[in-house]
Amino acid sequence: MKSKCIFFSMLTLTLFAIFVAKGSTTTTIPVVNTVNLPIDLGNSGNKGPGVCVNNTEITSGGIPLPPRSGNYTFTGETIEWEVVVRDENSIQEILDLEVLVDGNVELICNEITEILTCRVFGVFNATTDKVYRCLLTTEPLWSGMKEVIIRAKDKQGGSSEYGLEYNETWNFNPELSYSVDVAGSGNLTFEDWTPGNTSYSINNLTINNTGSVNSPSLIIFLAGMDFYASTGWALCPTSNVLVIENMDYYAWNSTFNTGWKTMPEFDSNGGCAATRCKSLINNRILTNSFELKSNEQIRVKFRINYPTPCFGNFETGEIKIMAKPI
Repeated sequence: MKSKCIFFSMLTLTLFAIFVAKGSTTTTIPVVNTVNLPIDLGNSGNKGPGVCVNNTEITSGGIPLPPRSGNYTFTGETIEWEVVVRDENSIQEILDLEVLVDGNVELICNEITEILTCRVFGVFNATTDKVYRCLLTTEPLWSGMKEVIIRAKDKQGGSSEYGLEYNETWNFNPELSYSVDVAGSGNLTFEDWTPGNTSYSINNLTINNTGSVNSPSLIIFLAGMDFYASTGWALCPTSNVLVIENMDYYAWNSTFNTGWKTMPEFDSNGGCAATRCKSLINNRILTNSFELKSNEQIRVKFRINYPTPCFGNFETGEIKIMAKPI
């Protein structure tokens, strides 16, 4: 199953008779590979304009996003740079500052009145330095690895191209992938159960971040839907529903484990944040996430705590597995 969703992907495991989760599937969502290129310091004695980036930040709707493991953005996100331009001839010689993506000029930056000290230039010099803010918003047709250059121009036709210029490689609208597999026959199987007891899954779910070595980590979210008996009568404990809150999950690998956590109820109208996604429990938002680094896997075991009384063949129910890049 493939998804064209940029920020978020979800797949569903359907449980049959509460003992079975069907199949193995792979979902494709945004990925990133990042290469950081050094600053070209230019030739000694160059008197053209030079560029020094003081700060880089990614925002969405003006809100800063958490730090990422590499240079990647998605449609609508904005890369913000604070830049100092220096022309040792005179501040009057500085014409403008532009951002090139894959060799094409995509942005003319805005001059601002702030005073910034950039580590390459040192202390701000009002006679030679101007400060700019560059806001480059990722366009939907941009994809893959592209060189981004921040280039200053002067009034004499010179530029920072052969001097002190800033360039990076960014991955625009990247793809990343993960897979979900069930050990053994492909069915998630539980121990036999009786009312008032706990039944553990006999086999495990394995979630793999199948992105390349340079891909970012994923946040994996789990949530589930209540279980029902499609035929015959059922009672558990006061209605014909075995609520999802009776299920717990335990995710682990060699360096990490979640401990046993209550499976939250899936809420299709719920939003997604850093620690929870589309999940509610007793009208409380519940943390339901863990990190999965690139080329890493994590195993998940489940248990069901059956109330008393509880009778019926609960054949229908779902576990949702969701992911988004960090």
